[in-house]
Amino acid sequence: MAEGATRLSLPASGRSIEPSASVGNWPCVCGQRYRVLTEPLTFWARNSAVGYLATPVAQCVACGIELEDRFALEAALLVAASALA
Repeated sequence: MAEGATRLSLPASGRSIEPSASVGNWPCVCGQRYRVLTEPLTFWARNSAVGYLATPVAQCVACGIELEDRFALEAALLVAASALA
C-alpha cells in the first residue's frame, strides 16, 4: 500500500479494503440487498435495517442465484447500453 494511503475495514468481517476498491449496495433480482466489494468481487447479505452478515456469500440467501454471475450480467448490460447510447 502506498505511503499515506488509508486502509478501510468492514466491521465484523476481518477483511480490509484498499482505497482503490469500490464498495456499494446492490439488489438481487428477488429484492434481497447486498453490500458489494468490487475487488475481489464479494457480497454480504443485508440481514437487518442497518446491518449485513459478517460472512460473505456466493449465492443469494433468498433465491439461491449465483450472485457473481448475475452481477456480471447486469454490468455487461449496463456497458452495452451505454455503448449504444
